[in-house]
Amino acid sequence: DGDDDYQGKPYPKERLLTNRDFIFIKECINGGPLNDGPGYESYVGRPAEKEFLYDIVSNRHSGLDVDKIDYFARDQRQCHKGSGEIEVLLIEEAFVCWGECSRPSKCFQCRCEGEEDLQLQRIMRNAAGDKDARRDGMHLMICYPEKTLLKALDFFKTRFRLHSEIYTHRRAKGAE
Repeated sequence: DGDDDYQGKPYPKERLLTNRDFIFIKECINGGPLNDGPGYESYVGRPAEKEFLYDIVSNRHSGLDVDKIDYFARDQRQCHKGSGEIEVLLIEEAFVCWGECSRPSKCFQCRCEGEEDLQLQRIMRNAAGDKDARRDGMHLMICYPEKTLLKALDFFKTRFRLHSEIYTHRRAKGAE
């Protein structure tokens, strides 16, 4: 479907971006809500059951997101004259599931004093029969099967290597 198909005619509504879509894009780039309020309602661009979509661009849980994968591949090609290949297995094998928050005291959705408070809240809500008890400290997030562990470790080794060789190099720092 090319743009030429709509010359002189209005675009169909499903092909137009809404204000909510623009907010979603800004929140993805920001790595969190534009207004840092408590709870799931803080995200405006997409509903709570779609919170994993934000992790595609800026993964606050694992740090493994397409933005980093892309710029690491680009920087490897530019600086090391290597292939800068993107590890497709990490992308193809990713899936969405409930996972425990890795930083509950810093998470804008969990915001609690510490891990003990989070576990106590979960126990109390479970005891009360609260259906949303599994959401305390839990997020729908992009996860990876165990078979991709070595590929993920390679990604973080590459990140460390690029930081030590390129991003913190005296010439790179001098250009800043």
